[in-house]
Amino acid sequence: MFSWMMVAAAMAADCDVSTLRADLDAASPVAVPRAYLALAKCDPDAARDTAEAALARTLAGRDGNDAALAALDVGAHGPVAEWMGTLQSGERTTTIDFLGKQCAEHPEVASFFAASFEREGKDFWEQRWYRGLSDCRSDAVRSTLEAALGDSHIQERANRGLYFGLLEVYARNLKADALPTLTAALEANAGDKDASLVVRAFADAANVGQLGGMDAEAAKAAREALVTLAPKLNPDVIDTVRDTLRALGDDTASERVVRHRWPEHFSGSYTYLAVAHELATCKNGKQQAVFHYGDLTEPGERFPDTVAADLESTLTRAWDLDLAAKCKGEGELTVEMTTQPISGESEASDWLETQRKAFDAKVGGYSKVDESAHEPAPI
Repeated sequence: MFSWMMVAAAMAADCDVSTLRADLDAASPVAVPRAYLALAKCDPDAARDTAEAALARTLAGRDGNDAALAALDVGAHGPVAEWMGTLQSGERTTTIDFLGKQCAEHPEVASFFAASFEREGKDFWEQRWYRGLSDCRSDAVRSTLEAALGDSHIQERANRGLYFGLLEVYARNLKADALPTLTAALEANAGDKDASLVVRAFADAANVGQLGGMDAEAAKAAREALVTLAPKLNPDVIDTVRDTLRALGDDTASERVVRHRWPEHFSGSYTYLAVAHELATCKNGKQQAVFHYGDLTEPGERFPDTVAADLESTLTRAWDLDLAAKCKGEGELTVEMTTQPISGESEASDWLETQRKAFDAKVGGYSKVDESAHEPAPI
């Protein structure tokens, strides 16, 4: 019967620690990682003892990262930290990203990152070691991220980029469990334009765009939180709320937050100004044109670009745009609307005058040119 003793005997026959250590000592810097991996596979204790010397001769790169991972697996945290300290910033970032993706199958990696937080101090954040924690899930890493987010230094205004970067990693790591912290962070930063960075993290917490697909329950909770908080947010953040709600699977809610985008102009509806340039070449060969304009009222259900996508059909229903039909000819119709709700008579007049000039440039030499003002039309 085949037994573990037989397996051990077979491994011992193929595993000569003395030879492997000699190969490691003689290896060039390019070959050191492969020699170290062979030793680590054969004898973890020997690999732990030789980690410092081996990594000191190891070059940055894919093979070097594999060697560092093997060293972590045998518990050689210190030598790996020292080796990473010698890397250039970009090289270190690549290694951190690589190690972060190994956490699920290599528990020592999570322990290494958690210990690095204590060892590196502020350098852990300033050198962006935390970027490797997105997929590194353990109680120690979770505690590390939570401690960082609660650090008064990191919360200072001058470190907002770092704070929001940590929040994104926290959301990706904890997923649905991150939502209470994200909600509190969004409330605390409601008046800040930078709150858009918190909003995006709600999609990360719901696993949007990541392996495994969107978490339906987390997405539902994220949508509810964003809709509830939207009225309190800086209006400039609402565009990000819209995009995030759409990513979370709620197109209707993503449009309805428009009422919080320009709150000073919303009183049950928004008012936009629209024009139609109606040109016709009649059956008798004569050319006629009409410049149409009027207000459109929208109940806060759709963003301006969504309204504009259907503007031609909207105006065709609301206004009489039948010039070509009346003279039994062929027509051309161009429609435009303001990109934001109009905020006053002066702004409306300026926009309308620009449109009128564009219309006039089209119809020079026409036999008949009219202008038609329309009553406000609901859309």
